[in-house]
This record gives sequence, structure tokens and C-alpha cells, in this order.
Amino acid sequence: MCGSIANRLRRNNVIFHGIPEGAEGTNAKNCVNFIQSFMNNHMKIEDAETWEIERAHRSPSGSQHGRTRPIFVKFLRYENRVEVLRQAPEKLKDNEFKFRGQSARIYVSDDVTYIVRQDRKKLTELKKAIKTKFPQRKVFIPPVVPAILLRENSAGGLVRVALGTKVNTLD
Repeated sequence: MCGSIANRLRRNNVIFHGIPEGAEGTNAKNCVNFIQSFMNNHMKIEDAETWEIERAHRSPSGSQHGRTRPIFVKFLRYENRVEVLRQAPEKLKDNEFKFRGQSARIYVSDDVTYIVRQDRKKLTELKKAIKTKFPQRKVFIPPVVPAILLRENSAGGLVRVALGTKVNTLD
């Protein structure tokens, strides 16, 4: 399937990482209810219990290397997905989830294709190099498809940085 189409099909999706196995119960209906409860009670997102979730399920592949399987969530409305991604870093930082006497650090990511994930990984390396050379300037990777890197130039404007750019060629 074409990467652009695949990413559009995942447009309303987010992935919850680190939620302990079994916390959601035994079936898909429980998984939807668990995610709504988690967003409302643990993340303290206002009105999250009223958001419509089309489906929620664990990754079908078995847990490997002792890691928990992520939970894929598809919201009916794109705005809800954006709100979860916007609030997750602040709401989940230093807010461990307790289940059966164990603590788990949870994080949320957008659901994109492997190619976009790889591009973001490469851009993260470039971002670190730019921050080293220009520590006072803003550099960030917005959660958009295709993956891009934006940085502040010497005039204070934002410019797009392409993959493969050499840091020593930047002003």
C-alpha cells in the first residue's frame, strides 16, 4: 500500500505504549472502556470519557523481550487524537501507572508507517547536531507526515531542514 494512503488511514490513530498486559481486561470492549477511563482518570483529560473511540486493541504480535504490547486506539474524531497527543507529554511525565503492585511509564505516539518513523529517527539525529551547534535556537520535529525538521534561523524565522543536510552548512 502506498505510504501516503497508509498514513491517511491511520490519521485518527494513536498508540499507547507501556500499559501492562491485562490492565485492559480480556476483550476489545473492555479495551475501549479502559482507554477512556485511563485518559479521564490517569491523564486527567477533561471530557475524555465522552470521546468516541471507534476501536482499541493490543498489538496482535506476542510480547517479545519482556515488553508489553502497545494498544492501538482509533478515535472517531481527529480533534480528539490531536488533543491526546498534545496533552500526553505533560500529563504522563512523572505520572507512573500502577497495576497489580507494579509501576509503568506510559507514553503516547501517533500511528505512522515504518518509513515515517525511520525518517523521524534520522531527523532526531540531525536535530541533536543542530542543537549542539546552535544551542540557543529552537529546533523541533512537528508530528506531521511526511516527517520534517524545523529550525530557527539567524533572523528568528523558521526554516525547513531536509534529511541529509550537513550541519556545517547552516547559518
